[in-house]
Amino acid sequence: MSDSLVRFCIDTITKNITIAGLAADSCTASFNYTVHQNEVNFTALSNQVITSQIWSIYKNADSASNYFTSNAANPIYALIDSGLYNVCLTITTSTGCALQYCNNVFLSSQSTNRQSNIIQSYPNPAINEVKLTVDVATPLPIYYTVYNDMGVPVYQKQIQGLSGANTITIPLQKLKKGQYFIDIKYGDTQKQSIFQKL
Repeated sequence: MSDSLVRFCIDTITKNITIAGLAADSCTASFNYTVHQNEVNFTALSNQVITSQIWSIYKNADSASNYFTSNAANPIYALIDSGLYNVCLTITTSTGCALQYCNNVFLSSQSTNRQSNIIQSYPNPAINEVKLTVDVATPLPIYYTVYNDMGVPVYQKQIQGLSGANTITIPLQKLKKGQYFIDIKYGDTQKQSIFQKL
C-alpha cells in the first residue's frame, strides 16, 4: 500500500472596500444671520432638508439674562443689547438625522452690515500678543474688552485714541489656548475682532 501525499494551498488577498454611511448619519448643521437695526434674522443651513429647528440664544454663559429659545424656522431675535452671544441650533432632517451646532457671535444693532464691524487681528493665530488697528476721525477714548469662548471678560483696557490709525496691542501670556473675541468701542461706534491663542 503506497502512502498518499496531501497538499494544502494557502493564499491571501487584500482589497480596499468602502462602507457608505447612512443619510441619517451624515447631515451637517450651521447658520447664517443678518442684522437690521435691532433685529437679527437667523437662517439654518444643512446639506439635507431640515424638518425641525430648535434655537437657544443667550448673551452670557453664566447668566439667564437675555435668554431666548424658539422652535420657529429661521427666527427673528429682537436684540436687547449689543455684545457677545452664544447661539445654538439643533436640527432634525428628513432622513432622521439630528445634530446641534453652536457658535459665539457678536451682535450689534449699530450696523446692518456685520462684516463692516469686523477688525482683523494680527498675527492670527497668535502666541505672545495680538494687535489691531482702529481708525478714528477725531481724538476719542477707545475701550476694548477681550472675551473667552464662554463670553467671560478676561482683559479690559482704555486708551486715548488719536485722529487716524491707532494700534492696539493685547498681551496674551496670561490667556489659555483657545478662541477669543474683542469688543471695541469709541464714540458711537462699536466693532469686533476674533483671534486664536496658540
